[in-house]
Amino acid sequence: MKTHQNPGNARGKGIKIILWSLLCFPASVWAQDQGVDVDKYQDALARQIDQLKAQPATPTPAVPKARAPKNGKAEKAIREIPAPEKSAGEPAKGEEGMESLRAEMDLLAQKVKSQEGAGPGFNFGLLLQGRGTVNDNPTVKIAGNTVYEGLDDSTVPGTVHDQVFFRRAEMKFYGGFSKNTIQYTVMIDPVGVPAASKNLIQDYVLVLSPLPYLDFTVGQAKYPQGLEGRTSSAKLDFINRSTLGGGNGFGDQRDVLAQVSGSKVPLLPGFTLDYALAAVNGQGRNNPENNDTKDIAARLGFQYKNFWAGASAYDGYEQALGAAAPLEMWRAGAECQLVLTGLFQAKDNLKFQAEWGQGSLVNENGTTKAAFTAVSGATGASGFYAQALYRLDNTRFGGRYELWDPRDSGLNSPGFFQNLLTLGVDQYFSEDHGRLSLNWIHPILDNPAGGTLAVGEVVEGQVQLFF
Repeated sequence: MKTHQNPGNARGKGIKIILWSLLCFPASVWAQDQGVDVDKYQDALARQIDQLKAQPATPTPAVPKARAPKNGKAEKAIREIPAPEKSAGEPAKGEEGMESLRAEMDLLAQKVKSQEGAGPGFNFGLLLQGRGTVNDNPTVKIAGNTVYEGLDDSTVPGTVHDQVFFRRAEMKFYGGFSKNTIQYTVMIDPVGVPAASKNLIQDYVLVLSPLPYLDFTVGQAKYPQGLEGRTSSAKLDFINRSTLGGGNGFGDQRDVLAQVSGSKVPLLPGFTLDYALAAVNGQGRNNPENNDTKDIAARLGFQYKNFWAGASAYDGYEQALGAAAPLEMWRAGAECQLVLTGLFQAKDNLKFQAEWGQGSLVNENGTTKAAFTAVSGATGASGFYAQALYRLDNTRFGGRYELWDPRDSGLNSPGFFQNLLTLGVDQYFSEDHGRLSLNWIHPILDNPAGGTLAVGEVVEGQVQLFF
């Protein structure tokens, strides 16, 4: 006499895995909303899959379709997920299907991690950063031009002091409607150093997502640019951005834009695509347009498992008031990143990142950022950085080397190029909502008379709270 059971050994186990997937997806969304590291939930999901693979193939009753819990209830759903039953027996077959599922779960986690986490209605985020800085004569002028000035902690141009100050107090208001097909973001920062150079409003954007992997954005935000430049201040690897990725280089720029983009578009198992194309006013944040033309910014990147590679470009013309002709504002860059988890310990993270960029040092108002004399064959400023960081549990160590040449693409203009070495240590706490950081920066500038000129030391400490 035959007893009724689900057909095939793999079907029962497949239903279990589908149930885990449906329940873990809203859990990941909740984690992103709350600022929790999604990687922790991805790792937990991977362990569940490994346990399922070790189980024998047994009939499983039909499981009703799980409904994604509403925002705010996902935490309860996570606690109520039962642990998979352990039983002895032969491991289930179908390794290929399991690996395919694992790849799909990786894509899912990457997709969730790439989102801003806008829940329905109204959400609020806060980033607070306080710093202390000790400088050893870091301001240097070469040929009358300031080529290095105490990173971003100067209160008066040309002077740098040892000080304690508040660096950021970013307040973010965001949310989504119509199943998140319409999202909004408004971010302000009432704190700035120096205060006169900061604008209260940073971002104000409206995003329409009519189809998966297709977003239309209008408003003021960071336009498509390099990797470090578009990284949020709360997630920077070091206290300061590199010269290349900061405001004095080709990154961390905001402007009014109209953009079409998509993130984590699946191409092949484990292989995704990011793209963005924007029409930009070109006048910088909180400045009105002064001409009828628009600048163009674009970015394209590919993710394969833990490796990312991408490129970005910008081109437009800006004319200063009273100037006879506009100046071309152009930039091009390439980037890569590799993140390895569980390499030495179960809970470690090893990260490598590098970026190169080249372009003109032209401001949004049509003036140049540095009054360097053009040289024959020069094609603009250029630079690169390479960094490595290792995190074990809640402690992370890292180092970064960068080279910046504001006058020539050859990275060795006599008398003008500079090198910077940064070493840092971070201590995370409260589920990564808090971080204590200490950085040591050693700048070395090329001397016009030959040789090199070491320019003191900079030591910075920072405490960060992120909600």
